[in-house]
Amino acid sequence: MNILPNRIRVKKSFFILLILTIFTFTSITSSLADDPAWWDNNWAYRDKITIVNAGSTTLINFPAYINVPYREGMQPDYKDLRFTNADGTLILDYEIESYDSTKADIWVRIPEFPVPSVSIWMYYANKNATSGQNPEGVWDSDYLMVQHLEETSGTCTDSTSNHNDGASHSVQQNILGKIDGADEFKLDGSYIDCGNNPTFNTLSFITFESWITTNNNNLTTKILQKGDWDGHGLGQDKWKGWQAHVTLQDKGAKLDWGKGMPQTNRWYYLVMTYDGSKMIFYVDGEKVAETDISGNLKISNRNVYIGADGASQKFFKGIIDEVRISKIARSSDWIKQTYALTKDNPGNVEFVSEKIPEAVIKNITKPDLRVIRASIGELILLDSSGFNGESTITGNHITRETYNGNKVSAVRFPRGTHDVTLYISNFGMFTQRDVNMRVEGLPKGASAVFTPENQTLRTKGNISFNAKCIIGPDVPAGVYKYKLILYNNLGVLGQREIYLFVE
Repeated sequence: MNILPNRIRVKKSFFILLILTIFTFTSITSSLADDPAWWDNNWAYRDKITIVNAGSTTLINFPAYINVPYREGMQPDYKDLRFTNADGTLILDYEIESYDSTKADIWVRIPEFPVPSVSIWMYYANKNATSGQNPEGVWDSDYLMVQHLEETSGTCTDSTSNHNDGASHSVQQNILGKIDGADEFKLDGSYIDCGNNPTFNTLSFITFESWITTNNNNLTTKILQKGDWDGHGLGQDKWKGWQAHVTLQDKGAKLDWGKGMPQTNRWYYLVMTYDGSKMIFYVDGEKVAETDISGNLKISNRNVYIGADGASQKFFKGIIDEVRISKIARSSDWIKQTYALTKDNPGNVEFVSEKIPEAVIKNITKPDLRVIRASIGELILLDSSGFNGESTITGNHITRETYNGNKVSAVRFPRGTHDVTLYISNFGMFTQRDVNMRVEGLPKGASAVFTPENQTLRTKGNISFNAKCIIGPDVPAGVYKYKLILYNNLGVLGQREIYLFVE
């Protein structure tokens, strides 16, 4: 958050900076639903998104596919979307693969994805927001290539930082795929050449994956291939159906689906992994074959091709979507989760919408607040209600709120006992002053006692008051206005009007 600088000249006077930090201690475990702190009040709406973990392990930096429905207030190109973690402390990387007037296909990096589910926030409805996408941040450094194949024409763009883009040859693009657009391979000579970037040739372990549907199950073809007999990849066999293979320096291995010929015009998710000692073949998120094999992967000077072998033979007939290569062996739970979110997104992703409430305290680290009034006795040295002063107040639970149509300073407490620390700094306008803190106007049943009661504030010095704040069980839920006052024997030195929201 920005801290707004303010300037003023005061003759023969002083100015005080109040910094309010509130620490709340309760025995209740906080959940996302219990913490409505708003990430940024420039975004008027948000959705709580809960994603089911289909596996049994926590996934780290997982790229979750989310089919986002268009909501009232969203920009038509979805540029105002922002995603945060559960407590709003981390903005999440995301990539918009495609969108239309009804939905957007989005990939969001989930830093920690526990079992049984994870919840994140999606913010929207900010007409002034520009795009916050960061596709390269979505896909971890172990991804060598991620091809969504959503392009309507031209180059097939790699979403990772490796820029392993593909040149399309006689491929029909902009075909309805598993996720939005895909590419159809239907003539001899149709393929995508992804080159032979050095990143493809430093592999110790690998994962090849793709969504595919064939319209001819009586062929031997290549789906995703690095090399041929001396390479690794996914393919289709005329007699055995889906296949996966790897080639090591001195031997190779081939795994079959084992269920006969694939059905035509039905989508399948194929994955092959090799971890240095075992090769596994997955179909639709489930392990269908494995073999123990160890050694170094064979490195060739052949390009990576989608839909063909070396641009000269074994051309695939059907549609290919979501092609990826990793330099590690992805876990079975990683593969299962990828399949689950793509196969049945509505069944694994839940949205709950919220509009920004008028009296919600948003989790702003450094809101813009300032001293309202400074005086000695009846002499008013400074009244900041009509200008911007040069000081700010910062805090985690205090901010500017809209209440009854007006902007107010506000703080919220649940009932109970809370420890509060108030920091005060002297800019050097006086040598030293004895100062005290008090609160006026709290509702019946609420109190705040500051300790120590009296302190000396020196030039350019800092002091702090600790307070025990009690919101009694009989205090009705509602909004109350009170004053936080800094004073000494000369009178009020500074005060601030604050609205208290009791939950």
